[in-house]
Amino acid sequence: MNIAIAIIMIIFGAELVRKFLQHRREMRELAYKHEQAVKENDEQSRLKEEVAQLKARVEVLEAIVTDKKYTLSQDIDNLP
Repeated sequence: MNIAIAIIMIIFGAELVRKFLQHRREMRELAYKHEQAVKENDEQSRLKEEVAQLKARVEVLEAIVTDKKYTLSQDIDNLP
């Protein structure tokens, strides 16, 4: 009878250890995925900010190029 109980306890203990190790592996995978998502979010935020800055610079350049004074200055510079 004691051997049967010992076998049952060994089987139960092995299953418990297996479940624990599986849970630990799953938690590591979730932590890694979360870390990657945070990095991607930071990169997206940085890129959005950079795009906004570049748009502002393009607006300034467009304003300069379409300014009549700039066109007149270019015409004067191009005179022979």
